[in-house]
Parts: sequence; structure tokens; C-alpha cells
Amino acid sequence: MGLAFRLAILGLLILTAGGCAVMRPPASFRPPEREGQLFTALQAPVSPAAFAQAALSYDYILLGEGHTSACDHLMQARLLQALAAAGMRPAVGLEMVPAEKQPVLDRFGPFAVAADTALQQRLDADTLEEAVDWKTVWGYPYDLYRPVFEAAYAGGLPLFGLNVPREVVRKVSRGGIESLTDDERNLLPSKIIFPSDEQRAALTRMFRKHDSMRRARHNSTAEQTGMPDTPAAPERRPSTDTAVVPGGNATARTAPGSAGISAVEAGAAAADGEHGTRERFFLVQSLWDTAMAENAMRARRRHGGPVVVLAGSGHVERGWGLARRLGILDRGARVLLVMPWRAEGPPDPEDGDYFFYCRASHRSRMGFTLVMAEGRVTVQDVAEDSPARRAGFRAGDVLRSADGAQVNSLWDMHKAGMQAAREKRPVVFGVQRDGAMLSLELSVQYEDGAQEDTDRR
Repeated sequence: MGLAFRLAILGLLILTAGGCAVMRPPASFRPPEREGQLFTALQAPVSPAAFAQAALSYDYILLGEGHTSACDHLMQARLLQALAAAGMRPAVGLEMVPAEKQPVLDRFGPFAVAADTALQQRLDADTLEEAVDWKTVWGYPYDLYRPVFEAAYAGGLPLFGLNVPREVVRKVSRGGIESLTDDERNLLPSKIIFPSDEQRAALTRMFRKHDSMRRARHNSTAEQTGMPDTPAAPERRPSTDTAVVPGGNATARTAPGSAGISAVEAGAAAADGEHGTRERFFLVQSLWDTAMAENAMRARRRHGGPVVVLAGSGHVERGWGLARRLGILDRGARVLLVMPWRAEGPPDPEDGDYFFYCRASHRSRMGFTLVMAEGRVTVQDVAEDSPARRAGFRAGDVLRSADGAQVNSLWDMHKAGMQAAREKRPVVFGVQRDGAMLSLELSVQYEDGAQEDTDRR
């Protein structure tokens, strides 16, 4: 969390609580009345303009998101507009685009300088999608992000790609760093910083959730084929805090007091099967976070000013992912955390410095937008000529079940969709409409290695 922000809160509490210096949220919490409302970690409403003034002294501003939430991206655009209006003019770092696409991003904006304007035309929000090959490098609908790019263009804010290519990450996931070519290794960060103990515990919970789905799928296959499920490899505990990964320029390291894996263990993890082990999962997550942090630092140096980073909320929350690695790579830099809040209980002040209210939502590749509100998953809208429209879904439908299992969250939808896609069959939904129940079938497809993003927050 931002140090100046914490000190300001601390001083406020000393003045208002008779010297008590313990930061606690109010005893009673009243949720915002509308989406898009911004508030502090102690739940005090704040305008985007006031936020921008408070953010002027920071070097990095991390704006968390759910990748398929239109509301989240509208809020990111509003905050970029506010920062530009306040005179900050930050660079915009993108989790969505690999750093190797920087020559393309350099052509974005009204002030971009093209090497040859006859051949290298300047890019705007309408032409960026094709130029950067958005569908390949990211895959989530470009229209969700359009407000962000329109705000960046209007404010004259440069764009920077922060990550390694998806195919390189996928290759590391399946075969470890040793499976990469020399050219691919050159795309990695110079040092891969592994999780702290706190982040490792959170990632372990995430891994177990996904692994339980994998086991269920393999058990289902075993029942159909008579073949036993592949036994899980034993968990490997780290034996060293610093390890050189063989080949290339990547060194795996950890900060003091955190957990890492040795090169030998990383190589063994890579051989443990297609879906890998927990340690390889940590390796991929660490690669992703470290690459973003290192490239954000390079963007700051090249830009000569602050950087706003747009990234999934899991990379922002509690400072575990990006902020911690920025603290190691760019010592002394000041980092501000901004998180989406989904109205699921009072926000935790440890998660971020500021929050904005957007309901849990998900725009599916199948053509409908789902929102989570009042404990129900509801269809918000359905795109014309989409699989969801052809299947019979309508705005206002409440999804009660998926393949016979009760739907209580977007995660339940995710599990049902992934299972059906792997088994190459449709999902059967129980739908409540106008007080009546009906059954609708929807075929779901995922690209190799891709997942529908169902923001867990």
C-alpha cells in the first residue's frame, strides 16, 4: 500500500480517535449506491479528481481489473482522464500486450513519431486492435478495452507492453524454462522473483481449486475409458533462495524471507506431466508478475515519469504481485494500489489504497454478459447473432443450474463451461424467466490453453 496514503490515514485516526493509531474500517459499512463509485480503503467516497491529486506523488499506479468486466475498464478510463486533467500525463503499461510489440505501440497517439509516416501510420483506438494483433496477444474482447485506449489517445498518453508472449508462457507452463529456445529466453525478465510466503499461500489455494477441476475431469475420463487417473506428483519444497535457471539470461531469485525453487526442482516439475505441479504453477505466475514489473520499470525510465499499470486484480491486491516486485527492482519507488470491489462484504484495507465499485460481471465469448448480484447470476445482455442468442438466452434470465449443479457464482459457470468444453459437449442450463423454469443448451469452446475469465473478486 502507498506509504503516503497510510501516513495520511494514520494521522487522521490519531486526530479522530484520541491517539489510537490502529487502521480499521468503520464498524458499519454502507455499500455504494451505484457502480463506478470510488472510495478510500476506509470507505470514504472520493471523486476521480481528488484521487488524481492524491496520486500525483506516486511513481506507479496499479489499476486492478477483471478482464471481462466492462465496468472495470470504464473506471480505468475515467481515472486515466482524471490523471491527465490533473497534469500527470503518465505512461500506460499494459498486461495485455507483450513488450516485443513496443514498436507498434510507439505509433499510438496523436503525438507519436513514426519513422516513415507513409508506411508507419499513427494508430488510434480504431486501428490499434489490428496493428497489435489483439486477438492473438490477448484474446479478450477488444471493445471492452476501447474506452481505455480512447482515454489514452485523448490525453496523449503513451502505451507500453509489459509482458512476455502468451506462447512463451504456455511453453514454460508445459515444459519449463529449459524448453525455450535462445530467442525465447531473451524475452524473459533478467531475474524471476518468486512469491512471498503470503502470496505462495494464496496461489496454493488457487492451484488447488484448478487442480480439483483437473482431477474431476481425469476421473470422469477414467470412468469412461477404464484407465486410471494420473497420480499427482508430490509437492516440492524449495531448497534455496537463489537459483540460476539453466540457459538464457533468466535468473530465478527470491527476496529475503520468501520461498523459491531451485533450478533442479524447476526442471523436475516440468517433467511431471502436461498440467504440471504446484511449483511450476508458481514459476509461471512469478514469470508473469516479474516481467510486468521489470518492463514497467523500463517504461518509467524511458518515459521519464510515472506509469499507470492496467492488470488483473490478482496481480495488484495486497501488493503481493506487482508492487512487491517493483519494490525489489525499483527501490524507493512509490506504488499506489487501486482495486475493484464486488459488494461481497466490506472491502479489506489490506487489499488496496483505493477501491471502485463494479459488480462481478463476465462477458463470455459465447455472446452474453453475466452479472453477479444479490446472490444470483443474471444475464445482463445478449449480443445479436451470437451462440447465446441462438441458444435462446435473453436479458434478465437468471441462471439457476449448469449441468444439474446449482449456480451460485461466476466460478460455478467457469467450472461447468471448462468441463463441457473439454468433453466437447454443450452445457445444459436451468434458467428462470418470468417466474417459469426452462432448459437451454449452449455449446462452449475454448482455444487451446485459454480460459474464460471469471473474476473471483
